[in-house]
Amino acid sequence: MTIAEAEIPNALGFELCKCQFPPIPMLTVGHIDNFDADMHGPVYECPKCGYNSARIWAYRRTRMRSVAPLDTSATGPVTACLLAVKLVAEIALA
Repeated sequence: MTIAEAEIPNALGFELCKCQFPPIPMLTVGHIDNFDADMHGPVYECPKCGYNSARIWAYRRTRMRSVAPLDTSATGPVTACLLAVKLVAEIALA
C-alpha cells in the first residue's frame, strides 16, 4: 500500500523527498535563476524535513514555510500570539 501511495504524487509530477518511507511529495516554494550554478526553474521543499532543491543557493521564495498546526485548545499569551501570527499569515497569502 505504501508504494502505491508514493506513486500517485509521482504520477502527478510532484518531486519526492526520500527522508522517510513512503516518500513525501515536495511543495513548490519558489523559483531560482542562478546562471553561475546553472540552476533554473521551480524550487521544491519537503514539508517534513525542510530540504529544498535549491540547496545552498539563494532563490526567490513565493510561498511561506509550512507550519505545524497549532493546538487551539491550549491557553496563554504565547498561544494567543502564535494564533494571531498564523491568522495574519493566512490573510497575507489569500
